[in-house]
Amino acid sequence: MKRSWCFLMLLLCLTYGCLSTNKTSAKITQLTETPFQNSCHIHGTLLSPGGQPVSNEVVWLGTVVYDNNKKEGYFIIDGSRSPSALSDEQGVFIFTDININDYVVIIGNLEMNPYILPKSSNVDEAEIITCVDGTIVDVGVIQLDK
Repeated sequence: MKRSWCFLMLLLCLTYGCLSTNKTSAKITQLTETPFQNSCHIHGTLLSPGGQPVSNEVVWLGTVVYDNNKKEGYFIIDGSRSPSALSDEQGVFIFTDININDYVVIIGNLEMNPYILPKSSNVDEAEIITCVDGTIVDVGVIQLDK
């Protein structure tokens, strides 16, 4: 009985030790791996207006839907189905193996004034992120204004 108890404790310790890995190194590994077929990786970094990393912020990908001529479009975001990621302590967010499509990056609470990544600072138009098969897309540093 005592031997079984010791074995169980050892097994739990080994399991916990294997599961508690460094999240940053795990994320870096994910970025260096090639995406699965018909997908891409998307990543970037969130900074506060003062230049500090923004951690624990939800980042969403809204799927872009175009009209027949692909001249105008809109994006769809579903809080339960749209891809989302959480920024880490360095402000880094990573989406892995995202389906090929065009996306808009949305940051924060969807119901309370979310930040939509703009095409440029003086244009009231969202930046379109294109996910191409087998690529790693870096959206760069996103300096939040709030």
